[in-house]
Amino acid sequence: MRSKLHLIGGVLAISLCGVALAQPDPVGPLPPDAPIPDDAPRISLGLTEHQFGKIADDQIQHTVIPFSNTGKSTLVIRDVRSECSCTAAKPQKLEYSPGESGEIDVSFDPHGRQGAQHRTVTVFTNDPVSPATTFVIEADVVKMIDVVPPIVRMLSLPRHQTRTFMVDIFARADGFEITNATLTRGENIDVDVLPAEDIEINGETLRRASVLVTFLDTLPIGNAQGAVTIRSTDKSGNIDIKTVALIGDVVGDLYPGPAQINMGAVPGGATFNRIITLNSRAETKFKIVGIEERPFSTPAGESRPPVFSHLEFDAALPPVKDGVQREDTYLIRVTGDIRPEIDGQFFTELVFVTDRTGDDQRIPVRVIGRVRTDADQLQPAATVGGSAADHQGH
Repeated sequence: MRSKLHLIGGVLAISLCGVALAQPDPVGPLPPDAPIPDDAPRISLGLTEHQFGKIADDQIQHTVIPFSNTGKSTLVIRDVRSECSCTAAKPQKLEYSPGESGEIDVSFDPHGRQGAQHRTVTVFTNDPVSPATTFVIEADVVKMIDVVPPIVRMLSLPRHQTRTFMVDIFARADGFEITNATLTRGENIDVDVLPAEDIEINGETLRRASVLVTFLDTLPIGNAQGAVTIRSTDKSGNIDIKTVALIGDVVGDLYPGPAQINMGAVPGGATFNRIITLNSRAETKFKIVGIEERPFSTPAGESRPPVFSHLEFDAALPPVKDGVQREDTYLIRVTGDIRPEIDGQFFTELVFVTDRTGDDQRIPVRVIGRVRTDADQLQPAATVGGSAADHQGH
C-alpha cells in the first residue's frame, strides 16, 4: 500500500549538504534494441518507495534509499533531485565499485503542510540502461495545532451593527491552553479567549480552544482589516504563536448596482446613458434628491476637471407588484456628455444625493474609461449605453 507524505510548509527539494555532484548525463537511456556493454555499471534499488505513515507536522522524519552496483564497472552518482525543499537527500559517496552497496540518506521536514503527500527522489547515475532511477516517499501529515478558519472574512457588514465570529484552535498536545490573544493590527475589534476543552473527532481526542472576534458597531464604512496574534502553551512547556488575518467590508444601508462602471474606450464627446439601481438593505423608503459629479484627484493630490456636462437623472420606482409599490429601490437613468476636452483615461464618481443623513446621504458610483485616440480607430467601438443588468455587482 502506498503511504501518503504530507509535506508541511515547503516544497520537496534535494539539499546535497555540500556534496558536489556532477551534472546528469544529457544522453538518455539506451534504445530498447541497443546492446548493453559487458562492462557497464548498473544501479539496483533495494526499495522503490517508503511510507512514513501518519506523522506530526513538528517532527522531521528520516529514511534511507538502499542500492547496489550490480554491474561490472564503477557506478557514479551524478545528481540527486527531488520535488521540494522540505526534503534533503545526501549520498554517502559518489563512486561505487562493482558489487558494492550504499545508501542515500533522506530526511523530510513536514512543517507547514497537512494531508496526503506524494513526492519523488530521482537518482542520476552513469547506468546506461537506467540513468534516472526514482524513489517514492509518501506520508500523511497531521497538524499538531490547527487554526480554523485561518482567515476571518466578514463581507457586507451593515454599519452600526456588531458581528461576532469564532476561531477554533485544535491541538494534539496534552494541557494545551491559549495564554493570550491580542489584536495586533486594526481597531474597533474586540478579542476574547474561551477556555480549552477536550473533544473527540473521528475517534481521536483533541484539545479545542476558541477565540471570539467581534467587529464593533463603531467601525466606519469601508474596508476593515486587522490581525489577531494567538499565543499558546502545553503541558510540556512548548510555546506556539499563530496569527489570524481579519478582512471585512462595512457597508451602509443604501448601495448602488453597479458600484463601478467601466466604459472602456469611447469617442470624444460621446453621450453617457446608463441605468443604475439604488437599493436599501433594510428595505426602508428613501428619496433621491439630486446627482453630482466628484472627479478623483491626481496621484499628486491635484483636482481633476469634471468628465461630464449636461448631467441629468430620472429616478423611477419599480413597477407595482401584487398591489404593492416598493419605495426602497430606484431605477435611475443617468445621461450626460463626455466633455470634448477630456483626453486619455478618466476617473470620476457619480454621486446620488438622498434625503437620508450621515453615511447614506451621498452614494457614489465610480466611472472609469478612456477617450479613444486615432490609434484606436481600428478597434471595435465600445458600447456607451447599457442597463443595470449589464453591470450588476451586488
